[in-house]
Amino acid sequence: MEIISGLWFYVVFSLFGVIGYGLTIRIFGNKLTAYLSAKVIGLILFGYLVWLGASVHVLNFQNHGTITLLFALACGVSLWSAYQYRAEQQAEHKTADKKPPAQKSWFERIIFWETLGLVLYALYLYMRSHNAAINGTERFMDMAFLAASGKTDFFPPIDPWYAGKT
Repeated sequence: MEIISGLWFYVVFSLFGVIGYGLTIRIFGNKLTAYLSAKVIGLILFGYLVWLGASVHVLNFQNHGTITLLFALACGVSLWSAYQYRAEQQAEHKTADKKPPAQKSWFERIIFWETLGLVLYALYLYMRSHNAAINGTERFMDMAFLAASGKTDFFPPIDPWYAGKT
């Protein structure tokens, strides 16, 4: 069961790559570099959107339907942006009478990097599962703030150590 949870986390994290790809392909221009950085950029962008919406009291953090709709909207905007970029690149190659760059090994490189990432993630989970003890006092405070964030409707969450104040 834990293996399924670990794989589910990896799949959800990979979905953030859809959000980040539209921006990273425009920044880097190289498909491989854009793909490899899209997950982190997508997670940062989507996390910032949710935080900002909940901080200005526009987005209820407990309303998962709204967050899912925002996720789908962000994915749509990103895919549209990537499609527009691709159309611009194809038009540029046609006007310059150039052949588009070869894409023969792009898929193989993606498979290699995804496999490497999955293997490293599995090694991390294996090592962490053999040392799951909570040592130190800071982790308890982190968990208290994380729990408070998970129970709030809007940000900032209630401070668990400040008697219910934000």
